[in-house]
Amino acid sequence: MQSLTLIIPLIWIACCVDETRAFLSRSPATPYSYSSTTACFRSESVRNGEVDADIIIIGGGLVGMATGVALVERGVSSIQVLEQAHALRRVGAAIGLYPNGLAALEYISPQVREQIQSKSSPCQVFERRDLQDKLIQKTDVPDIGATAPVMYAWFLLQQHFADSLPDNCLQLAHTLESYRILESGLVQVSCKRDNSIITKTCRLLIGTDGINSRVRRQLLGGQPNVEYYGKVMYRAVLDKQEVDTILDVPNGAQISWQGNEKGKSFSLRETTKGVITITAAAVQDYTAGSESRDRRKKDRLLGLFKEFPSPVKQIIDRLPNSIHEDFIRDVNIPEHWSGDGPVVILGDAAHAMTPHMGQGANMGLEDVCELVHRVIAADDITAALADFCECRLPRVKEVQDRSRENTLQSNTFDKQSASIPFERRKYSETFKDRLYKWMPPTDTR
Repeated sequence: MQSLTLIIPLIWIACCVDETRAFLSRSPATPYSYSSTTACFRSESVRNGEVDADIIIIGGGLVGMATGVALVERGVSSIQVLEQAHALRRVGAAIGLYPNGLAALEYISPQVREQIQSKSSPCQVFERRDLQDKLIQKTDVPDIGATAPVMYAWFLLQQHFADSLPDNCLQLAHTLESYRILESGLVQVSCKRDNSIITKTCRLLIGTDGINSRVRRQLLGGQPNVEYYGKVMYRAVLDKQEVDTILDVPNGAQISWQGNEKGKSFSLRETTKGVITITAAAVQDYTAGSESRDRRKKDRLLGLFKEFPSPVKQIIDRLPNSIHEDFIRDVNIPEHWSGDGPVVILGDAAHAMTPHMGQGANMGLEDVCELVHRVIAADDITAALADFCECRLPRVKEVQDRSRENTLQSNTFDKQSASIPFERRKYSETFKDRLYKWMPPTDTR
């Protein structure tokens, strides 16, 4: 699950203003209306009991839900999204939807994109404070209106996608155990549900089950190579009315406290109307078993930020137990995301990256568009999956590399240097064009 870094550098807003303005100036797209589903996915096969669903998606995060929605929009209705959680919860924090991510959302579901545009709360000012809660710096964001990157609450976007799926499409409390490809070419999926093992059969298995993907593990024959970057991040959400009793958060403001230790900061902002997203970070090495659960997360967070001013500690004490704790890491990107059969991985399962370029979710949404475009037109699904990987591989590798650079630099920030813009590589206009001006493929009606 990826989110934007703590302090959104103004340089990134300036970089993509023109691209976002061009995107938003277009009329919202009208969803394609397909007269029939693709040759690979015939609804009669489900009615005849040949398969339980044409497509099974493992993982109900943003990418898994978005994949289901995009397929349904294009007439593939026999889909099951299997999610191991027992309920959708208010977890995670803010995600930044840049021009490429907004373009992907328009392809996936124009209705969801419009919901985000109407409910998001634009950032207008950055406030930086010290450990005495003294204002050090206040920076107004240029008045660029709807052309700024759109920040949104992760859990709300997940809910919008869930609401767009047909009844009984999302199935909670399903944990993947394994899958196997049958002689017929179908995929048999084994899941644990309520302490029982159940099996389902499909024509295509899509793994969107995140950085710890079980689909990837079986597909590629082992665990990914995980690289840790010496930083822990905590993300949570609170209703604005709860924060208002502690601290006045002006409309459109992001407030960040910078610690004396390098890489330590605590930030909050109203991301979606009435919702405050909170992100805290500290330099800390990962050790096996160091993740904590429930109340222990709050205790650990309070310990890390005990020298921070009273408003920070009061806010931490108000946080729900569903704090998201994450040691910043990425994984090696494999050369192949599919195999000899109809199984594929995408999103964090294929290319989890650090949050310091704000592109993790955007890359995942791009994956959805490129995969769905190929799936709905495929006569040979295995060839379509291979083509999808070949299309995506160079792009996600480059973005992951850039994000890694930014993460390593952010670990050196202290209260003196935090206000200095990232001294990133002087990204060329060619790179920015490739990143922000990406557009989804055009489907054939």
